[in-house]
This record gives sequence, structure tokens and C-alpha cells, in this order.
Amino acid sequence: MNTQKMIADAMLEIAKTTAADKITVSAVVKKSGVARGTFYKYFANINELFKWVCTSQLDKRIDKIGADGYGYYDFVLELITFIMQNVRFFRNVISNTYGNEAYYRKMSEHYFEVASANIIRRNGLKELPEDIVFYLRMFVYASAEMYGEQIFSQQPMDAESFALYLCRGMPEPLKPLILYTV
Repeated sequence: MNTQKMIADAMLEIAKTTAADKITVSAVVKKSGVARGTFYKYFANINELFKWVCTSQLDKRIDKIGADGYGYYDFVLELITFIMQNVRFFRNVISNTYGNEAYYRKMSEHYFEVASANIIRRNGLKELPEDIVFYLRMFVYASAEMYGEQIFSQQPMDAESFALYLCRGMPEPLKPLILYTV
């Protein structure tokens, strides 16, 4: 297991019982067994660790879209499954991060950038047309809201239904660019 994952796993375990704004570097390094300097080799602060946990999950999945029949539905299904397996962490981070460090803001911005780069690369474009930028930004931010509703729901829908509905809600102009498959 790599060091970043060890640190992240320790933080996810701590987040099951501790509010995000109360999680400390000291607690994470103690739980993970790594030295404090090792933590800072990878993360500038605890918020960077929170962000890394989320962005690394997005990044490793979005790059698979289009390979071996892996479509956007598969991406959403895997991502929401990971989120719901760690729902206490996500509730915790959303409830305890604010302003420029707010989870929604960071994840939406990151997802938009990664999705844009992915569309450009996969479709041989130099840049995204203005309408696609609009549709993508709208879809990314609306999707973040839907993930949030799922995270805080007292009766979340099953992962397969969530993935299916999110895919169906994708604006038509995006579907051929994102390798939409269900």
C-alpha cells in the first residue's frame, strides 16, 4: 500500500467518529504510523488530505472512461459506491468545510477541470466550445448537488438507480463527448 493511501485510510477511519474540523495531523500520523514529516511530504495540511481523498477517487475513475467498455454510468456507479461506503466522512467534510475550502466548491471545480481535459483529449479538440463549457459546468455543479442529496438522505436510493438517473440527466450535447453508456 502506498503512503498516501495509508494516510488517507487512517483519516477515513478517524472521520467515522470525529468532525472534519477536529481531525488533526497528529491524530492522522499516529493512526497511520507515518512520521509527521512524511505527512507533510504529501499534504500541506489536513484540508489538502481531504481534497486528495476525493480527487484521487475521481481521477482514477474518469481516466477509465472509454476503455474496455467502461462508460460514464460505470464511473458514477463506482464513485457513488465509494462515497456511500464512506458516507460519514463525506457528511463530515461537507458539514465542516467552508468558504474557499468548502468540499462542494473544491470537488466541483476539480471535476469540471478533469472532465474538460478528458473531453478535449478523447475528442482531439484544442478547446471546448462555449456551449459545451456551459453544459458541462451546469451538469457538474448539478451533479454535485445530487451527490450531496444522496449523502445526506435518510433513505438514499440504490447506487444503480442513482447512476442511471444521473446519466439520463446529462445534457444531450455532452453525451457523445463523454462516451455516455448505460
